[in-house]
Amino acid sequence: MTVLRVLMTVLTGFHLVFACLIGVVANFADGGSIPERIFAGLIQPVAAILLFVVIVLSFFKPLDSTASVLLLARSLKISALVLLSVQIVGGIALSVLISQEVIRGDWFLPLIFVAVPIIGAVYIATPLYHSPGADQ
Repeated sequence: MTVLRVLMTVLTGFHLVFACLIGVVANFADGGSIPERIFAGLIQPVAAILLFVVIVLSFFKPLDSTASVLLLARSLKISALVLLSVQIVGGIALSVLISQEVIRGDWFLPLIFVAVPIIGAVYIATPLYHSPGADQ
């Protein structure tokens, strides 16, 4: 179980660096509509940060198991799942729009960008994930 958590941490760490680099490039690139820039420059990096935080927090036990600490952990998990879902749906929508030649680009790139969020969302939503405060 610990090996899976370490692998997820490494994977989400690489994804975090990659998403932040894409976010910086998206804000300085010529072309691209406002929704594309919002997706690449805001949603992807914030979702990557939340995913990384949720995965890293699974390593630590809270100092106290009060309701507020558990509520915060649950809120972070739900927020990450919601934002990852938005990123996944947005990536698939961008891929469809590119494949229908509504916008320019390579249709497979948005699908590559949502591969790690799909893995992360499945990991967080399943019993494989141990949230902070859970008995381990």
